[in-house]
Amino acid sequence: MGSVVWSSRSCSPAWPQVPSLGTLSVPSRTGGTPMRRRIMAALVLTSVLGWSAGALAATATDFTIRVVVTATNTGTEPSRHVLLRLPLPSGTAYHASIAETLDVQPSSWEVDASGHRFGLFEGNLEPGQSLTFTYTKRSSGPVVEQAGAREETMLWRYLQAAPRLQVHHPVVTGLAQQFSAYPEALARARAIFVRVRETIVFDLDAPYRNSTAVDALTSGRGVCEDFALAYVALARASGIPSRVVYGYYFRHRRMVGEKHAWAESFIGGVWVRVDPSRAGWDGFDAGRYVVTGYDNPPLTGWYEGGKLAVSMTITALRVRQWRRPVGQ
Repeated sequence: MGSVVWSSRSCSPAWPQVPSLGTLSVPSRTGGTPMRRRIMAALVLTSVLGWSAGALAATATDFTIRVVVTATNTGTEPSRHVLLRLPLPSGTAYHASIAETLDVQPSSWEVDASGHRFGLFEGNLEPGQSLTFTYTKRSSGPVVEQAGAREETMLWRYLQAAPRLQVHHPVVTGLAQQFSAYPEALARARAIFVRVRETIVFDLDAPYRNSTAVDALTSGRGVCEDFALAYVALARASGIPSRVVYGYYFRHRRMVGEKHAWAESFIGGVWVRVDPSRAGWDGFDAGRYVVTGYDNPPLTGWYEGGKLAVSMTITALRVRQWRRPVGQ
């Protein structure tokens, strides 16, 4: 029996100039009312770095994504009992599902222990024969800062080690010690961002790509997920709540997009988006990013005989963002 695992985690390198280190600071949270402190922090993040700080206004996102999956038997023998397991993202805390369609109905549905939904597609493929199905999803919701702020009381989760985020590994802790010279979280995060950019080279053929933070830091090569893992591990080890984000990046709106991974850090009362593999420190273009969640279940499959090749194309049918006052 053969198997296939398809997870489009690749990123294409786009290297703006690495910024120089600065000493940016967020106003102290020890004075003033909680609301005033959060608004002041948001003002600094917006005016200095160009981020849209969620404490002042919500940014809503309405988008439709089409995913086309094609499985082809490229072998000389029939492929029998083909089973493809396609992840179907549910509405997250950041995007609520409005509608979804599949042009080929799954043979069955599955929900795993983490709550991920999967459509299971079964069939047989003769040599040269293909199976194609299209999944369309429309979602709407605020961008990540809004929903993230509601999790402020659970930030301890984003300081812990994880299987791919070895926060307590000597490689990580050794590097993290160098950032203690930056007492302000914003300056510390920026220093980590620069170090990751200087340490890791983008390489689609890296032997340890899509692996762990330590692998990325020691090998010095990787793809978007490796950059994000390295940044998040160093940020957590430096006392900054951070997490890896999965979603889509669109080079040009309304054109073909690609699955992508970046990071978020909780600084000054808001989730700040950081993309060490693509964007400059202050060059994050929120209009090109769509968040789907904080993990990345792949498309998997099993079959008997032949040789199965799977391709996936992701197209943004619409990406629209608009500002609205808080509470509306």
